[in-house]
Amino acid sequence: MNWKPQLPEIFLGISLAMIAIEASLGHLAAIKARYRASDTYASLGMQAGNIAMNLMMAGVVFAGLSFAYQHRLFTISPSSPWSWVAIFFLDDFIYYWFHRISHECRFWWAAHVNHHSSR
Repeated sequence: MNWKPQLPEIFLGISLAMIAIEASLGHLAAIKARYRASDTYASLGMQAGNIAMNLMMAGVVFAGLSFAYQHRLFTISPSSPWSWVAIFFLDDFIYYWFHRISHECRFWWAAHVNHHSSR
């Protein structure tokens, strides 16, 4: 079997390598780094929880998107560059509101506050 890494694996590898380099440089005092082990463990735990939730929600999201696709009002052409421009801005718009609600709604803030609490 010929395994070829996909973008998620490539970006994960790059991210982990950059974290290791930064940690090493901080340990050697080549850069100014103020890390606490508890912050690192909290971040890794949040990432593990995020991955677990994404895996659990994948089926629900797939079912919802399949239903929405079957009942769509129109079809966007994937060959049109304007479709991709519109999708880019719509995705950014949706993320903006998700992040803003994460700051303003107490329920979502409970999960989001960890992102703002470390040094």
